[in-house]
Amino acid sequence: MMDVIDDSTYTGFRNKVIIYVLLDSLVRISELCAMKRENVNIDTGEIFLEAMDTKTRKARIVPITDPTIELLKEYMEITEDFDDDHLFLTYDGHEINHATVRIDLRDL
Repeated sequence: MMDVIDDSTYTGFRNKVIIYVLLDSLVRISELCAMKRENVNIDTGEIFLEAMDTKTRKARIVPITDPTIELLKEYMEITEDFDDDHLFLTYDGHEINHATVRIDLRDL
């Protein structure tokens, strides 16, 4: 699946990072879309999910692996100039929609 992603484009690279985060953390797509940049701790390799953004309404910390950390570092550098606190953004810098993520994953 990873071989068919064109990660030379913004959306392709973003989708690659999304897949890595989903596989590492096993979060729901709605939780993934709600993630904020401030909740990613690159140093400890963890993502904090706020209670209000989870289905169970319980906050939790999910670990991520080194390859995902490296991809997230690069992705966060690319998107740091956008004026949005969300982690995953559309190509024009707005919060990504869960339907967009599902469609992108389905089309792989």
